[in-house]
Amino acid sequence: MILLGADAIAAAARAAGARMTADHLNRLARTKGITCNSIGSSHAKSYDNRILVVFRDRKIRKSVERLYASVAAAGSDFANAGSSTASAGATPALSETGTATDLSLNELPAFMRDRAIARSTILSRLREFGRHAGISDAAARVNFLGLYSDRGIDISPDIRERFPRLSAPSLKRWSKAFASGGLVALANVQGGGNRRGCGRIESNPAVADLVVAMVTHFGAHLRVPRVVEAIAARFPDLETPSRGAVARFIRGWRTANPSLALALHNPDGWRSRHRIKIADAGADITRLNQRWELDSTPGDIELLDGRYQILTVIDVYSRRVMFHVAPSESAHATIQLLCRAMLAWGVPESIGGDNSRAFLSKHSQAFLADIGITYDAARKFTPTDKGYVESVQGTMSHELLPMLPGFCGHSVAQRQELRARTSFASRFGAKRQKLFEAKLTRDELQEKLNIWAEAVYGDRVHSALGKSPNRQAAEYAGARREIGNERALAMLAECAVKRVIGREGVSIAGGRFIATRETIGAYVEHVGETALCYPSPDGDLGRYYLFTDSPAGRKFLCIVEDVRRLGYDRSNLAMIARAAQDQFVRDGRAKLRKIKNRIKPELVADAVLALAAKNHQPSSLDDHETVIYETAALAAAGAAFEPPEPPKPWTPEELAEVDAFDRRRREEERSRAERQARELSDDELYGAFIVTKDSTDPQIIAWRQSFERSDLFPVFENWDVERGKNADEWAALGEAGLLKLRAGWAMAVEAAA
Repeated sequence: MILLGADAIAAAARAAGARMTADHLNRLARTKGITCNSIGSSHAKSYDNRILVVFRDRKIRKSVERLYASVAAAGSDFANAGSSTASAGATPALSETGTATDLSLNELPAFMRDRAIARSTILSRLREFGRHAGISDAAARVNFLGLYSDRGIDISPDIRERFPRLSAPSLKRWSKAFASGGLVALANVQGGGNRRGCGRIESNPAVADLVVAMVTHFGAHLRVPRVVEAIAARFPDLETPSRGAVARFIRGWRTANPSLALALHNPDGWRSRHRIKIADAGADITRLNQRWELDSTPGDIELLDGRYQILTVIDVYSRRVMFHVAPSESAHATIQLLCRAMLAWGVPESIGGDNSRAFLSKHSQAFLADIGITYDAARKFTPTDKGYVESVQGTMSHELLPMLPGFCGHSVAQRQELRARTSFASRFGAKRQKLFEAKLTRDELQEKLNIWAEAVYGDRVHSALGKSPNRQAAEYAGARREIGNERALAMLAECAVKRVIGREGVSIAGGRFIATRETIGAYVEHVGETALCYPSPDGDLGRYYLFTDSPAGRKFLCIVEDVRRLGYDRSNLAMIARAAQDQFVRDGRAKLRKIKNRIKPELVADAVLALAAKNHQPSSLDDHETVIYETAALAAAGAAFEPPEPPKPWTPEELAEVDAFDRRRREEERSRAERQARELSDDELYGAFIVTKDSTDPQIIAWRQSFERSDLFPVFENWDVERGKNADEWAALGEAGLLKLRAGWAMAVEAAA
């Protein structure tokens, strides 16, 4: 099927520009008596530089020419909208693709018809430009736009006023609309996509919230296809937007909310770029050395022996700065930098820094306490608390280090870019020093940092001061605290250890240290106490300085040295030490004895008691209301001290009952005594008879006589022989039997009474 020339027919027929299919063309040809039944798309021919006829068979060329002539002569058949084409100055052309849907163009409003004709005219000029230039459509659009902006395209002033500016996407959309729907579609196209805020995502708040939620959660790692999949899964009933629409929405949201997007994805970057900085952190700094700031950073430079840390200290008032290159961020390196700065600038009042172990270690804090400097630790993850030192570190890292050999970049991306300067084969397995062309040593880097800090940064006008840091410090008229004894500062900078002063010396690092002959007297006075031991600031590991700490302050004690270095005879030294110690004890005792004799401590207790008795004022409770306190136990105990009630007289019945009870008791006791007497064993009875043969007790004599006359006595004849017991056994049995007899007699007497 061929689309014949809608523009040519419109121009010839003075119509608005209808696009016609082969059916329309054949119908028109039949009305004119022309046969045209094999129009195709194999060949083309231009007529009057305006009409393009495409056909399949060369043999029908003449038929097509006759058809054009017939159509041109039949303008009265299509004279419905001739005025619009003439007024717009249009020069329509024949399209090679599309469908014939433009027969209803006349039904559109006038402004839409004018817009469609103007756009078709621009497209006609674009096609002519591309055909004569012999370039692709995309290249033709780009070059056409440049000429159009520079007014190099001959076009009607009315059209240029309607479209003062054009874009490649607009031309592409117009061409696509014209190819698919003709002038009617060209009249209705409204620019790229939907109006702002009217797309499928913007018009549906739930979809927009889903996209925003994914953007805020996944950040820079979010991919557009994943968002499209999420929308399709969450909203299956809605038409899924395209990837381009999603990408444009995300890009538009980030453009409309740059600060919020950065805060969500990179809080540190947001803090450095968007955080409000209205207040002046140094507004209260009015004195030189009032506050220093301390920090460290890994040096972005490779040295011949590796990568080092760069420690930085800055005076906030003058902005003077000092650096120290160290293998690591340690307390020793920190104190070395502070000592250098204090000897050069003076003693600060306070130092601010972060919470690193090196700055908060016992060694660092003890050194600052000895010097009398307060340390203000910054809040965690808040670099703005030490913004001055952070700023100068960034200036040094971005200004000086990139100019030095061995620079390895500030980030992974920069390091990768620097590595890429050499091929993968040459850098595979190579050391970092070779990759980054390291040529400096630690001392050389330290020297360059010193020169940059003093001569470059120190002499350059600071924007916040209006003058250079060195000049700011030189013009300060106030007093400056300085270190008077550098050796004392060097000693305090060493790491002290606590050791007990022992009888055999002080044990330090596996060695035994004792005092010399000159200081042995001071040593022995403090045996058993704990001392601070500072190594010699000269680096002599065989010598330590001992100090004692007390609430009154620190006091120097003596110097101790390794016994292997002294060369003394330890026996003689021991004699000297003992003599000094004895003298110390004697002097102390004599002094204390005098004090004791004067004070007389044994009388202190009496004096205290006498003073207490003298000052005692007894209090009277008579004026107070009292309530008798009583408990069951107190009441029972009080009843014991009450006088007893007089006894009541006995009645005759009670007396008779008591007499009867007494008789019964005596009878029971007599019977019990008799029963006990009868309970004697035969051996006990015979033993009692034997042991009482010489007794003069009348009661026993009477018992023996009664026993001899009884019927039992003949039974015991030769009893001792039969029983086979010796004299001691019979004596023991007799004593036991006699006791029972006496008990029975006593009961009987009591019962009879």
